[in-house]
Amino acid sequence: MDVNRRNVLGMNALLLVAGYSDERLVQLVLDAGADPTSANDFGHTALHLAIVGKRSQLKVATSQLRPLTMIAFYS
Repeated sequence: MDVNRRNVLGMNALLLVAGYSDERLVQLVLDAGADPTSANDFGHTALHLAIVGKRSQLKVATSQLRPLTMIAFYS
């Protein structure tokens, strides 16, 4: 299997797993020979996709914590 093969959007295996915030998946794909400098058709690298993935996860986490923060603040 070629881990650097791209789909119709220019995404290879590394780019596909980068946004999931699972270091084990990323390491598995890198160990299989993925090019860490590759970019998709939009110019996004694995680093960019990882940051975007973390940001969306942080947004979900902070939206869930706000009510608790407000309760603690007003107590």
